[in-house]
Amino acid sequence: MLNKRAIHLLVMSQLCSVMGTMICQFSLILFVLDQTRSINYFASLMAVMTIGRLMGLPIGGILVDRYNKKKIMVSLDGLYFMMTLYSIVCIRQNSFDQILLLGFMMGLVSAVETPLVQASLPLFSQGVSLLKANSLISGIGYFANIVAPAIGGYLYATIPLEFGMILCLIFYLFAILAEACLPIAWKQHNNGAKFRLHDYLEDGKEAIHFMLEQKQMLKICLLATVLNFAIASMFQTILPFILRIHLKADNFTYSMIQLNWGLGPLCGVLLYSLRAKKLLRTNIWFFFLLISFCLFASWLTLSYRVVDSQSSWLLGGFISFCLAIFSIVSLHLLGYIQLHTPKEMVGRVMSIVFFLSTVAMPMGQYIYGWLGDHLTAKSLYQVIGLVAVFTLMLGIGHHKLFEQIKEARI
Repeated sequence: MLNKRAIHLLVMSQLCSVMGTMICQFSLILFVLDQTRSINYFASLMAVMTIGRLMGLPIGGILVDRYNKKKIMVSLDGLYFMMTLYSIVCIRQNSFDQILLLGFMMGLVSAVETPLVQASLPLFSQGVSLLKANSLISGIGYFANIVAPAIGGYLYATIPLEFGMILCLIFYLFAILAEACLPIAWKQHNNGAKFRLHDYLEDGKEAIHFMLEQKQMLKICLLATVLNFAIASMFQTILPFILRIHLKADNFTYSMIQLNWGLGPLCGVLLYSLRAKKLLRTNIWFFFLLISFCLFASWLTLSYRVVDSQSSWLLGGFISFCLAIFSIVSLHLLGYIQLHTPKEMVGRVMSIVFFLSTVAMPMGQYIYGWLGDHLTAKSLYQVIGLVAVFTLMLGIGHHKLFEQIKEARI
């Protein structure tokens, strides 16, 4: 089952919404940093966005499963529109405290948006079609991570910031129009029209009970958390640090390798959308083996390098390939959860997965950041080798689970 029109509308709405949000957030962060020259304000804005997301995720999945998904989508982009309008006022008044509040509110809204999209996809597609749709939605996020900062930085440098915000408003309007045309029928869930705290608590308990009963689902959730904690957070901390500080990459080399690392996961999701059927027949353990090999090759490249510039490009290539494989693993596990969860519970279950993953990421970043400050270069390279071994052990330890996922054919 595949509703192509609905998928196209959903992809269009997500592309516009994500681009608008990322350009807006990027511009606000630059504005706060430039105007205050304060690392405290800069870090605070980044922190409140994450805190808002963490606080919103537990309730976000319940709202998604309880209310009409199309109405929620339109409402969320309507909120983004109003917050962006208000940000123009804050910019004119140099009201940095209000911008911090806006960052927190944007985090809350994004917390609802993430499980909302994942819960909507099973309404329009099933089986392999769902996996392809998932890869398209994930691809939008990776694409925006590359393009939105470039657009935001260019607009910030060339025109008044208020006019850049107007572009974000236009993106939100197109997103709302696309979402308004989505063929999602109204289906009320358990007195959803009335707010009763007891019902919301029961919905949350039901999702947690489902996760505890479904052992495979629980293992996948915990595995995703560990992957974010041990591997994904390393990609965002230690590797850029090594590239810039220890390999002394110049501005051009650093920028190009960072672009390469952004293209890696995008290529992974595109490959998944084109070869989903073939990849389904591959045991996920093989992908863990590839990730471990790339990390081990990165460790060898750093430990026995001769020329820093050559090592920089080799490291960039290995990690880019590693990120592509990592995105395929994420899509594989995500698709399994979506297809083996009742449609009326997808939002809540996905919220639990995203909540744990979101908590794990900053914890891992903090630990790797501490290691970067206190370890020598040689010891830091050995950390990458240890993560390679840990990844291989994860793959071996979950071999039975991966075999069961393969047999289920998602």
